[in-house]
Amino acid sequence: MVSYNGEGRLVFEISAPEAEKVELVGAFHGWHEQCYPMVREEGGNWTISIDAGPGQYLFRYLIDGEQWMLDDEAHGTVRTTDGQEKSRAWRPPLRLDPDSLAA
Repeated sequence: MVSYNGEGRLVFEISAPEAEKVELVGAFHGWHEQCYPMVREEGGNWTISIDAGPGQYLFRYLIDGEQWMLDDEAHGTVRTTDGQEKSRAWRPPLRLDPDSLAA
């Protein structure tokens, strides 16, 4: 699952109770493995939040350094030009309060 916390961060969460290690791997860091290790929470959920500007982010999870996993609860999936399917996260633009804008 991916959510936006409203403060410029995307929050990623996945259930992998049997995993020893889960990493978030994505286009936001050039698809390098081991860049974003996730934190194991009680019950076998793994989480991480990252700073993210508005836009689309493609990603996958790497379980125990061997198994790639998509996020079925993300904002959809995309098949890339290399034929692989990636999960999609969407970070909306900040909303401007019209009253705060100078006339």
